Amino acid sequence: MTKQSFSSIECMKMLSFIDDIMVPPHAFREQVLVSLAQIFGYDKTVFWREDETGNVLYDPIMNNARESIINEYLSYYGELDPLHTRKVYDRIKKDNVLRISDVITVKEYENSEFYNNFVKPVNSYYEMGVYLLDGEKLLGSIAIVRSKEEKEFNQKDVSRLQFLSKYISKHLVNDYLFEDMEYQKNAFEYYANESPIGMFLFELPFTIRYFNPAAYEICSRYKSTAQLGQPFSYFIEKYLLNNIQFNWNEGFEQTSSLSGLDELVIKVIAKPSNRHTDGKMFMVFLIPQSPFSMQKRIDEKGMFNQLTKREEEVCLFLKRGLQNEEIAKEMGVSVNTVRKHLQNIYTKMNVKNRTELCYYVT
Repeated sequence: MTKQSFSSIECMKMLSFIDDIMVPPHAFREQVLVSLAQIFGYDKTVFWREDETGNVLYDPIMNNARESIINEYLSYYGELDPLHTRKVYDRIKKDNVLRISDVITVKEYENSEFYNNFVKPVNSYYEMGVYLLDGEKLLGSIAIVRSKEEKEFNQKDVSRLQFLSKYISKHLVNDYLFEDMEYQKNAFEYYANESPIGMFLFELPFTIRYFNPAAYEICSRYKSTAQLGQPFSYFIEKYLLNNIQFNWNEGFEQTSSLSGLDELVIKVIAKPSNRHTDGKMFMVFLIPQSPFSMQKRIDEKGMFNQLTKREEEVCLFLKRGLQNEEIAKEMGVSVNTVRKHLQNIYTKMNVKNRTELCYYVT
């Protein structure tokens, strides 16, 4: 890899590029292509995700490239591309920016099916690949093309993109980590919402930071009938804070079957403190030892008895997971009418919002 010194103007451009790509993960790859075009004039580009082997390219972001061309590349011509990652995989760990002239002669290129049937018909000629790595792990690649009338990619282009690729790769690693965390979070939320085990996170004394539907259901079952609103404060005070088995210190973990809760095992885990919270936080797991029916509890309280037939219809559509617009279409009414029905249901069932109502109807 040739070491290249950059002019002050070039350095300013590269700093501007690095600043431009400081965007949220969902916008990152598109912003990279926009900045490459605006700052350096690379206006025909495709940003690929890739598997670690370089065999599979997917999820392209394009700048001045037609989707039909990308489909042709994926279905056939990618296998003929001299710069396809699979074909240069052994080289990219040393030279992660390659021009078409680095891997094939002009004569071979101009006589190839890839050039004559794919590149030439779209008025392109020069091609350069930027391969993005985290150490030796492949993350993705950026393809840059120019027409024959434009300048050929030179060593300055190579050196510039070798330098910038380090920053693009670092951002891409963080973006992939963020996506993984989002996936794990969504998977956990799905599990938590479907689980019969109640889970809630609270900060002493009664601030609820998170709860799943089962926790709301279980705590409601043990709530005093005289107490209005959320059931957690009553449950925490009666069954947790007043229990001598729980010491409420950091690192504390306890599993207990409490008096008065014969059907329930409670596990409490202290969450390590951090700079974002001043109070102590605890994760509580409510583990039923015998199944009980939420619907039975609802029926026993007669919570739906006050609703009109139209309001009951709205609840049924909520149970199916429909949004207001979809409910309005099913019922043949306006979205405003659906909103009015929901407000009436909230009042009659003594719930604060759609989320809380869904715990009763699902």
